[in-house]
Amino acid sequence: MILLKNIKKSFVSGLVIEDLSLVLGDGRTLIIQGPSGCGKSTLLRLIAGIESPDSGEIWLNGILVSNQERIIVPSYHRSIGFVFQSPSLFPHMTVVENIMFAMPDECQGNHEKMAEDLLVQADIIHIRDKNIHEISGGEAQRVSILRALAARSRYLLLDEPFTDLDPDMKIRMIQMVFGFISDKNITTIVVTHDREDSQVIGELVVDMDKNLKVDIR
Repeated sequence: MILLKNIKKSFVSGLVIEDLSLVLGDGRTLIIQGPSGCGKSTLLRLIAGIESPDSGEIWLNGILVSNQERIIVPSYHRSIGFVFQSPSLFPHMTVVENIMFAMPDECQGNHEKMAEDLLVQADIIHIRDKNIHEISGGEAQRVSILRALAARSRYLLLDEPFTDLDPDMKIRMIQMVFGFISDKNITTIVVTHDREDSQVIGELVVDMDKNLKVDIR
């Protein structure tokens, strides 16, 4: 479960989140939509442990991970897969190596075969051995998504994950990603400015607000 209690966050530019509370039960998916600059990405960064709140508490799986005093549990110990707006891939690794790197040691089976299966589903098996600088922005975005799925994390945070994809590929990736999420029972938050994306995904949707209150168990 993801639990946020009375979160406040501001930057030099101003107040971004004023009094936000959220409960998202295990295996549930929430879509948060709103225009650029309304605090959607900040919310994900707070949950991931990249930012700390000015006040309030963040709990994951019954464990307090952040409060107004400090980040208690670092991001790499939160079992969170994060897809950023801009692909964040290792430039010194090939496409398949990027995906394999994310796989946990206890993951059963052949890591290389599992990575190839994901590449086939995303229709980019042909770039398997390419370096990151050799692939397009849309391809890099798909690799980022696959790497997050390969990590088998308890939680998945997706920040505008389908922005660089053409309409047909966007639908295909949405079907693939949310089929995977449903099968693995991953608790997921997606943020987007595109209401059409929200409609295609077809999950629970709320509009971002500084004083957002959500309880989905």
